[in-house]
Amino acid sequence: MRHVGIVTGVLDDASLCPSVAARLPGQRELGNFAARQRDPGQVREHTAPERAGGRAGGGSGAGSRGPAAPQFPFRLSRHPPVYRLQSRHRQIRNPDRHKLGSPRHVCNNGNMDIDAILTGGEWPAFEPGWVWLCGAGPGDPGLLTLHALNGLRQADVIVHDALVNQRILDWARPDAECVFAGKRGGKPSPQQRDISLRLVELARDGRRVLRLKGGDPFVFGRGGEEAQALVRNGIPIRVVPGISAGIGGLAYAGIPLTHRDVNQSVTLVTGHDQNGEAPNALDWSAIARGSQVIVLYMATRHIDRIAAALVEAGRCPREPAAVVASATTPEQRVVETTLGDVARDIRDHRIEAPTIICIGRSVRLRQMLDWVRMLDGTPPRSLDPLAVQMAAAS
Repeated sequence: MRHVGIVTGVLDDASLCPSVAARLPGQRELGNFAARQRDPGQVREHTAPERAGGRAGGGSGAGSRGPAAPQFPFRLSRHPPVYRLQSRHRQIRNPDRHKLGSPRHVCNNGNMDIDAILTGGEWPAFEPGWVWLCGAGPGDPGLLTLHALNGLRQADVIVHDALVNQRILDWARPDAECVFAGKRGGKPSPQQRDISLRLVELARDGRRVLRLKGGDPFVFGRGGEEAQALVRNGIPIRVVPGISAGIGGLAYAGIPLTHRDVNQSVTLVTGHDQNGEAPNALDWSAIARGSQVIVLYMATRHIDRIAAALVEAGRCPREPAAVVASATTPEQRVVETTLGDVARDIRDHRIEAPTIICIGRSVRLRQMLDWVRMLDGTPPRSLDPLAVQMAAAS
């Protein structure tokens, strides 16, 4: 038996760059950099032009193409690799297996044929009375896994979070029921106990229940709590991991989560506890000393206290930091700042949740790896953001 899919890799005092705010291409406003001076701190803000039918113009004059795209000494493959997987679960057998394999069978003028993607091969059957806990990824529908897509096409009812992209929900069966169960900090939200009981009730009614959660269900997503409630009530489950925002969101911002010249460890931290308050039970001194790179989830509301705790524990206030809002969506914004200024810059730029905040030297790599801007031909700001080549030459 064979599967065809996309293989992705997962986690296996100099002056700092000024604060920068950026957007992903995709929104309607087009234009050049819009410079704005906050004070001597130099905050720069820009919007990335939309790529429509090719590269959007980067200049202000008619017919201007903007800076030339950088030339790279390598070429990327246009098609995903093929892998083989031994399956240990019940299968959906499809007689049209031979149709799968060519991108032409799943893409027509740039539009995906969802059913053609799942044509051929053998996929898990979604049995009545089961609950699948699926991650929807950080926002971009293209980051949804094929197993999650398979679940969407079979589910009778989809219980989804507030951060699940509507375009992903549009891929569900036309007759599927969609139930909103979003929890947003500071806003009226259903209680977690009620959500878990609702999942149990739907499964006991013989429905195929897809619990669709933003990011990964087991990374600050309460998926573990829901899975426990289901198992305690005798409900069979399947877990479909998703790309967490702490990985995918930073990647879309051009910030590697790990880099051999920067870090050999990463700490993922939630920005609030079960009561919505700052997580005072955490040992901030241990995190500050032992974590080369810190990634904060849902921390915008309490970033003042968190940043102050890290600085008090010995973290340098001039350490690079980045705030990624609405990661991987056309509304994505990235603010480069420092640990000491991150709270003020979030207020000044009116950054709103959902956000991911990264603290560490890996933020500097964005000067070279801001690939979203490179799509429009903007060259990297630096080819040696960590000053590695400079140090080697001295």
